[in-house]
Amino acid sequence: VYSRNKIRLNVMPILSTINFAASENISVTIENLAEANKIYEHYIKEAISKCLTTVGNTQVINIENLMSAVSPRSVIHEIVAPLGFTHAQEQDILRATTGEPGRIFSAKQWRLLIDRGQIIIAPIPTEESNIEQKYRFASHTGCLIVKGLGKINYNIVDNENIEFKTDKRFAYFDVDKMQGPFTIRSVQQGDSFTPFGLKGTKLLSDFMTDIKLNRFEKESQKVMCDGNQIAWVIGERSSDIFRVDTTTKKVLILELIKE
Repeated sequence: VYSRNKIRLNVMPILSTINFAASENISVTIENLAEANKIYEHYIKEAISKCLTTVGNTQVINIENLMSAVSPRSVIHEIVAPLGFTHAQEQDILRATTGEPGRIFSAKQWRLLIDRGQIIIAPIPTEESNIEQKYRFASHTGCLIVKGLGKINYNIVDNENIEFKTDKRFAYFDVDKMQGPFTIRSVQQGDSFTPFGLKGTKLLSDFMTDIKLNRFEKESQKVMCDGNQIAWVIGERSSDIFRVDTTTKKVLILELIKE
């Protein structure tokens, strides 16, 4: 608005002395450009809605839907430029969508991953999000605040008429099979656990690959440990070692609520 007024007040009078029609022609052009910009903004908003979804603080772009847009370059620009990605990176990102998955681009506070038909944009993790945190269930009900993840509601109840939910946000444990204290931490190299429903152990890296977590998800995945044993790959799978059975008296119910 400031620039437009400056042109109108300072430049236009000078142009009018050179060409009487210049002022009117430029005004018409400005109005036309303003109308064209409305069309652009409407189209971009529609194109972004077709290819972009947001889950928590992560944005996911469907590459097929992106490339079906009239101008994929304009769409990707409007998504990533406000996050600090450069014009050169925008061009490289588009080229990378047809190459091998796994390429990563970084801006000041964000990083972008090309992964199996998707472009995934997530905040760069902070050191605070990787801090190991210890907890005790001090009462029969409460809430644990987990940095970099969200919160976990917990309840300890009698093993009577419990409605077991299959939603991965919930996990159930036999209280008497657990010792504590409990630690919530990031995944470490060589981690293994016994997935619910199985009897043998499995490397956590293999498990995460099997359930098709992308690289960012693997790096941000948290586990809850009882002593040295992983009890819960949080939000994904609990350990069979602590499963509830017919002999269980008390049940620990956990519910993950992500940030």
